[in-house]
Amino acid sequence: MDQAGCAFGSGKLTLLSFTGDDVVVTPVVEVGAELFFVVADLRSSKDTVGILADLQRAFRKELELPVDERNSNNSLAHLLGDMNHEIIGNAVKAIGSGDVAALGEVFETAQLYFDAIAGEASLARLGPNGSPKLFETRTHALLKQHILAAKGVGSQGDGSVQFLCASAEKAKTVCEVLQGELNLPGAFVLEVPASKTN
Repeated sequence: MDQAGCAFGSGKLTLLSFTGDDVVVTPVVEVGAELFFVVADLRSSKDTVGILADLQRAFRKELELPVDERNSNNSLAHLLGDMNHEIIGNAVKAIGSGDVAALGEVFETAQLYFDAIAGEASLARLGPNGSPKLFETRTHALLKQHILAAKGVGSQGDGSVQFLCASAEKAKTVCEVLQGELNLPGAFVLEVPASKTN
């Protein structure tokens, strides 16, 4: 995934779609407003292998359920399938229209459902109890006033966090708070320019 993103160059967004072993990489051409993200290493522990094992185990259990339960809105299959497609679609739409507040809402919705459903499947590694550093950082009072949204990265856990900010100044302040108040140095701002067609 990292290599696919890098291939298009800095400041570009890409959409990765997976079907079985096939991966389709599509550039996101329409970016309606400049975007400011802050990415930080939580300097804690994250067990990606354990998280994925927990999710696979939970998914296999779901396959043993009756079809109506297996496809419920609270299932892992729904979270990682239809709901994921909907969330990604909403994110691309918000990016294209330049509605940064709506993109923030997509971030928060994605995190809420991930904590509730995937967190339940991996109690020791995900959600507020399994990844306390991520939860504490995402909800920190000093950060809340400078961000539109915050969510975990990748398989989540206490690895990294990303914030969406409304401006370069807000993003810079978030980096300062992370370093000064939370002892998380090394956070960086990722800027995505608006497309030239807008």
